[in-house]
Amino acid sequence: MNLVSIIIPAYNCQEFIGQCLDSILAQTYQSIEIIIVNDGSTDNTLQVLNKYVDNHPKLIKVYSVPNGGQGRARNFAVEQAIGKYLLFIDSDDYLEKTMIETLVEAVENNNSTFAICAYSRVTPEDTLLFNEMDPKYKEIININTSPWNKLFIRELWIENDVRFSEGLWYEDLEAVLKYLPHVKNPVWISTPLYNYVQRETSSINQYDHRVEDIFSVMNNVYTYYEQFGYLEKYYDELEYFFIMHLIFGHLSRCVSEKDENKRQQYIKKTKDYIEDKFPNYYKNKYFKLGELKKSSLGMFAIKLVGINAFRFNYFALFLRLYDLKLHLSPTIKRW
Repeated sequence: MNLVSIIIPAYNCQEFIGQCLDSILAQTYQSIEIIIVNDGSTDNTLQVLNKYVDNHPKLIKVYSVPNGGQGRARNFAVEQAIGKYLLFIDSDDYLEKTMIETLVEAVENNNSTFAICAYSRVTPEDTLLFNEMDPKYKEIININTSPWNKLFIRELWIENDVRFSEGLWYEDLEAVLKYLPHVKNPVWISTPLYNYVQRETSSINQYDHRVEDIFSVMNNVYTYYEQFGYLEKYYDELEYFFIMHLIFGHLSRCVSEKDENKRQQYIKKTKDYIEDKFPNYYKNKYFKLGELKKSSLGMFAIKLVGINAFRFNYFALFLRLYDLKLHLSPTIKRW
């Protein structure tokens, strides 16, 4: 069996890293190496990890580095990996026992360079909130841009200089979008095999000045596509991801800003930025009516109303309605 390198950044996760590791050790696919980067933890994370190393010395490797964030920790771990495949896992999440076997078989049986499975959002008490990433139309634009429900080819990752952002939020976004031009025969697994634990401290539930990092990350991605000659071939797809992550993703975080003037400033900055990179963004082929109808009814309405509200300068009202929806339904699916 081909070796899978499982990469886990670990920071102050003493309370839940055990559940994560137990779910990996229980996998039906056992040709694995587990690389954990202790990212400057200040609690007892390292002590917990050392106990697992003592019990599985040939299977688990732990590296301790000064705190530098998930992006730097993952990049470091990739450099240590020797497997054919890369699988990234967050320390507070856990896997269904057939996840690795299912993803590996999907890639190998389809001559693929990429497999993705549906996942479940769950509470820390293991209550299911909802399942995601099982779209009716399995197109590459529909993927989530977190790395943890996907299997990658390590050689392609390294040869094509795919790296996570370091010292920035949205570090996942840069790496996944850089890998997409190298995807061949992608395989979708409809069964939810990854459990994403939704905590109050999850970055998706936070808002601070680091939301502005999105512009640096998108600059890095755009430059990468230009530099390696992918921009023309994947123009529509890249434009679509810019729309979704800047207009619907970035600005949805800004809904937490209660100062109306600041909200307007965020909207203007985003509009100036996206019009500079993609001046005809509102004509994107994936926002044409025929393509939008492939979405669920709710997402169809959000995309159609949202992009026009953004184009015609009514997006502040759109955000107020979104804010109301969040208060009425705190478990709303967020981009």
